[in-house]
Amino acid sequence: MHGHGSMSRVLDELLKQAIKNGLSCTSDVEKIRKCNFYVIIIPPISVERNDSDLRILWDACEIVGKVLSGGDIVVYDFCGGTTITEDDCIPIIEQVSGLTFNFNFFAGYSPRYDNFEVKGFTSWGAGKFTSGSTPEITKIVDEVYTAVFTLGM
Repeated sequence: MHGHGSMSRVLDELLKQAIKNGLSCTSDVEKIRKCNFYVIIIPPISVERNDSDLRILWDACEIVGKVLSGGDIVVYDFCGGTTITEDDCIPIIEQVSGLTFNFNFFAGYSPRYDNFEVKGFTSWGAGKFTSGSTPEITKIVDEVYTAVFTLGM
């Protein structure tokens, strides 16, 4: 890990600090199997629900579904809208994992806004809104996100 982000919104200084504090990145799916909190972040997708735009999201859901365990939380952090999460993502994870939503695994949502630079913010400092599939999960998602973001706008 070299500490340089390919996304313009991730400042190199923040990435280097996160690595210093224990962030690790991997393309080995088996290395994430022991996790219990997954955040799926994808580039902005078309609101017209174009299959080519959604394929990257569906692929991410399939990957997480392969390693998901009971009690795990999957947070969707993108600007695609909650209907895509409920109509597309959750069913994919249920099918791949064999687990049942809100019984064996839970979900959170944090909308991503694509106009941070216009407002003079970075994605790390602009604040985040979060929710969960149950009140208890909302609290957990909030706790994790407040460790990284300033919540609210």
